[in-house]
Amino acid sequence: MRVQNKGTGTDSFKLLINDYPANWIVQLESEYVEEVSAGGEKTINVTITVPSGEQNQAFTTNITASSLGASDENPPKWVNTTVAVTTIVNQEYWIDLSVESSTIDAIIGTPVLVTITVDNLGTGDDIVALSSTAPDGWTGLEFNTSFLNVIEDSSGLVGLSITVPEGTNKGDYAVNVSGVSNCDTCANGTLLKLSFPEGWRLTQM
Repeated sequence: MRVQNKGTGTDSFKLLINDYPANWIVQLESEYVEEVSAGGEKTINVTITVPSGEQNQAFTTNITASSLGASDENPPKWVNTTVAVTTIVNQEYWIDLSVESSTIDAIIGTPVLVTITVDNLGTGDDIVALSSTAPDGWTGLEFNTSFLNVIEDSSGLVGLSITVPEGTNKGDYAVNVSGVSNCDTCANGTLLKLSFPEGWRLTQM
């Protein structure tokens, strides 16, 4: 924060935090800014600690600077200025994907439904985009919804139907499921992948 002396002589100032959001911690580097020349300025650090679970919105902290030179005059004068410091709390995006079992028995040509739990661990509601990757030639993968609305501190369920194509040899195969949060910086961010290692124990009839 910059403290400017708009007077005609060197002055010192006392700083006071007189209003800030409940449960926040606001600290000044110093309560005094000393010996600021006329027309000059000095910088002081303000540390603001936002409590966990705070709402995603703008908050205001008011800080007042009072002239010590003016208060020392006879009679004393009260010269002060209050500035509003705005802190914007942005939403944190954080999701997790899980299934009851990562090993699934499948039969060629018979759809298998996998239920996936999407947990919203972030600080606001989210819309999670789901996608999947499977072995080459596997086209029978379909979500019951590609976008899942999950409110804050809750979870949602999405179903993935997978049909093993004809001609697939007996063996173990892997399918990956990815979820991406609905934010501008999430598109190229980390995809949370759910794998089925050795997941497809293909049974021949």
